[in-house]
Amino acid sequence: MKRTFLSVFGVAVTAMLVSACGSSEPEAAPEAAATTAAPTTTARQPVDAAGFMKKLSAGKGDLLSVEPMKQANIICDQLDAGEAPAAVAAATLTRLNTDYAAQGGGGNPILGLAAWDAFKANVLTVNSAIYVCPEHEDAVRASVR
Repeated sequence: MKRTFLSVFGVAVTAMLVSACGSSEPEAAPEAAATTAAPTTTARQPVDAAGFMKKLSAGKGDLLSVEPMKQANIICDQLDAGEAPAAVAAATLTRLNTDYAAQGGGGNPILGLAAWDAFKANVLTVNSAIYVCPEHEDAVRASVR
């Protein structure tokens, strides 16, 4: 009986050690998770930075508070991807009202008025095309007013 107990005990200890230290077989590599890469924004430099900022500072200058170069890069990336200029201007308006509502100044949520209007989004879209991605200027000017 003593010998059987020791044999069983020895097998159990050996099994525990093997499982704790790992088996002699190599582990399968974990499968790479399928991820969708977020679109990257291409950092561009305006052909005339002073002119771009001057155009955006017209009126109350509130477009200067929306990270204009970041917005211009997003706009140009959308145009590069083949989005229609009018759709880009609409997406810009949505982004301004979503991300920069407090900077818009003109809105009144109680009355259902957005902080930003289509005119400001169009100004940002057109001037981004003129000063940051001039290859899209003609198409944007023809479509966005």
